[in-house]
Amino acid sequence: MYSCRCGITCTFSSDRMVTEKPHVHLFVSQLPDGENYLEQPVRAYLYLEADVFTNSFFSNGEEEGSRIDREEGLNIPDGGDGVQWERGPSGVTTWPGDVLLSYKASADVQVTYAGEFYQINRQRRMAIAKRDNVLVYVAVSHCGIRWRDRLLQEFMQLVPTHSFGKCENNVGGQGRELKMYPHCRLKGGSGEWFEHAHCVMSHYKFVLAAENTVDDSYVTEKLFYALESNTVPIYFGAKNAINFAPPRSFIDSEAFESVGLLAEYVMKLAADPIKYSEYLAWRRCGVLGNYARARAVSLDTAPCRLCEFVSSKGYGDVPMNASQET
Repeated sequence: MYSCRCGITCTFSSDRMVTEKPHVHLFVSQLPDGENYLEQPVRAYLYLEADVFTNSFFSNGEEEGSRIDREEGLNIPDGGDGVQWERGPSGVTTWPGDVLLSYKASADVQVTYAGEFYQINRQRRMAIAKRDNVLVYVAVSHCGIRWRDRLLQEFMQLVPTHSFGKCENNVGGQGRELKMYPHCRLKGGSGEWFEHAHCVMSHYKFVLAAENTVDDSYVTEKLFYALESNTVPIYFGAKNAINFAPPRSFIDSEAFESVGLLAEYVMKLAADPIKYSEYLAWRRCGVLGNYARARAVSLDTAPCRLCEFVSSKGYGDVPMNASQET
């Protein structure tokens, strides 16, 4: 149960006994089926992956624009922040859910990756000193994205890098993090990578963070993990990533015409402690500005914001209930 703004109390549960007559039926990573009628709960759909925006989601069944994947010339359907979805709180709707929760700014309820949800159960210990012989941490296990595979190959030839993932691994195989940094093991943990990722990252001056998909506002935990690990992210992804991060907190690949120029900048920055420290200066001020706004609309606050949105539209009385399908 959540105590939300404006006196709203939101009960959020997958237990049908708790939410016998829910105002909202939330679908997580699966499509609502069938049509929604007046007597049924409002349907909400949560999907945070970029590939959800395909032409089947448009009311006219056609693509409303496309994104050209970096260097590949592949047309990938893109929802686009300018798209006007056709949907309603009741009756037959052309959108498969009445309320959309996604990373897009145009969603009914925007949900970012910036909150604590993606960083629970982690080792909070940070390295006191950075490595000088190896500058960059990277862990990519979704291989086969050709532009990113080429990026890793070229970058690792120019900058000393430890690659812990499946792709371009150069540390003797996957799962080597705790053998190299045993103090990063979370006491009582299961040994999953996300438990010790922050601690391991903190030993390096830089973390190469490359998204699986390049799309506006699609800024995932790859960037936020690095920011919270007292290191400097080298970011490949959304062109508007600065809208989600502290100022001068990461190296934006879009500012460089080639991997070679980017690598040259990284090497010079690593050798200049004063300029390097400027990228970490935001930490002295705390969570402010764009980063604070991104965290305020993260998955952590999504239950309350969903209930507040539905209540503001007059879809149901308060207190509100939400049932969940996963």
